[in-house]
Amino acid sequence: MEDLGSRADRDQAKRRLQAVTNRLAVEPARRTVEINVAKAGTRYARVPEPGACPFCLMLGSRGGVYSGETVFGELGRYHDSCRCLAIEVKTDADLPRINRDLAAMSDRLDREFGHPAKKEDWRQAVTAARQQAGGQTVWPRMQYCRIPRYRGDGTSKAFAGEKLPSLRKMPGHVLHGWRDPDPHKPEGEQKGWPHTEDLQQGHRWDSTSGKSVFPKDWTDQEIVDQIRDALESPDGYLAGPVRRTVWKRHRGVLIEVRYNALREGVVKFDTAYPVTKMGKGARRDV
Repeated sequence: MEDLGSRADRDQAKRRLQAVTNRLAVEPARRTVEINVAKAGTRYARVPEPGACPFCLMLGSRGGVYSGETVFGELGRYHDSCRCLAIEVKTDADLPRINRDLAAMSDRLDREFGHPAKKEDWRQAVTAARQQAGGQTVWPRMQYCRIPRYRGDGTSKAFAGEKLPSLRKMPGHVLHGWRDPDPHKPEGEQKGWPHTEDLQQGHRWDSTSGKSVFPKDWTDQEIVDQIRDALESPDGYLAGPVRRTVWKRHRGVLIEVRYNALREGVVKFDTAYPVTKMGKGARRDV
């Protein structure tokens, strides 16, 4: 019987070889464009293929560039299996629609992340958008923020020894109102669905739900990070039989965070949003 491990290794080697071959096959055409652009003093643009990787999309967003150092540097790098095109650009009118759309996307990412978008930011946004569009991942990634991690051991300072809730679903729920699907309701009657960032039922500044919203100048990452900090190191807290409520102030805004401590150590995040004051009976001796 043929060794399946060996077959898998051979298949992987074939795929890698094909990827390298694809890149080398189009390399001469790309280099010709690069050399001609350098000689003519015109501009060089990278046109991403459909389904291109985040790195290629980021480079395509830069449009036409003049610098020979740029053309023969990062912009001129192509990974294995890459089928992106290289074109000469004399005016902005020569840029294909995909490059103009990517330039607009770059501006949006800079604004949403609060800094010039880096390669890892493009990877985050593109991967999240594709997951959300595909509909196969129940809780997909968020485009403009990453799930925060607790800085400590994941236990509460306010409620000694208690485990803090998982943060995995927190960003989608707080920012956009995502909820777990109800198995007893048809898709058209689900609340907090579909799980895309077009859903404006959370506490992000552009929510249409009428709920309390976070300031417009707070990035999504800042919001979720501050909720994490409120859970770990609150300014005030209040305990009920099941519900736990904590508060923390950041940049002049008081954030209320609620979660439930259930039986057998099960802890579930509930919600978080801006408030004007702490609840009655809140303690501050954290």
